[in-house]
Amino acid sequence: MQRSDFISNVSHEFKTPLATINGYATLLQDDTLTREEQDEYLEIIIQTCKGLSTMTGNILSLTNLEHQDCINSREVFRVDEQIREVILGMEPLWSEKNLTVTPELDEISWHGNWELTRLIWSNLLNNAIKFTPAGGEITIEATLDRKWLTVAMQDSGCGMTPEVIAHIFDKFYQGDTSHKRKGNGLGLALVQRVVSLYGGTIDVKSEPDLGSCFTIRLPSGYEEENA
Repeated sequence: MQRSDFISNVSHEFKTPLATINGYATLLQDDTLTREEQDEYLEIIIQTCKGLSTMTGNILSLTNLEHQDCINSREVFRVDEQIREVILGMEPLWSEKNLTVTPELDEISWHGNWELTRLIWSNLLNNAIKFTPAGGEITIEATLDRKWLTVAMQDSGCGMTPEVIAHIFDKFYQGDTSHKRKGNGLGLALVQRVVSLYGGTIDVKSEPDLGSCFTIRLPSGYEEENA
């Protein structure tokens, strides 16, 4: 994406939430509002600010990653424990929609960057929660062999057409053009960039109304450790 296009898209994505905050802050100046109305408007402002904070963080992360050509600062950590932490951290989101999140994880110790790897699971799970209707299911499987750390995330969501799949890793792309679901099209771009820096792959299988499955494969590092 050209720099001018990127700036234009960032400006566009900030415009709507800022207008929302301004609008509800102005309404709060009305002395005739009930306490319930005040609380409702404040909650909208708070949630909109949180969305702006998330988007700003994603933009900064993506900008930094685009200037990297490899991943440094690695350590050995338990991938299965990390994924469980991400699931627990997002419990308010999936509990609100009465979703069932099932982790089927092998015990996996792996050598990587903890923070960047967590970005992969958190963005994928957030995406799955966003596009899975109430009462749906999300299953996360993780395995490790001599070549790959493989994590597959399957949801029972709305699925995607081939046309949408072709663009889901583009910055600011939103397959849901109705904007009924919150998002700014940066999460999957971040996932793809981190996976690319690891020298891994990401595979997407999806059909409309039949859910989606994202499969991440990252080098296990076995051959390097035993060279």
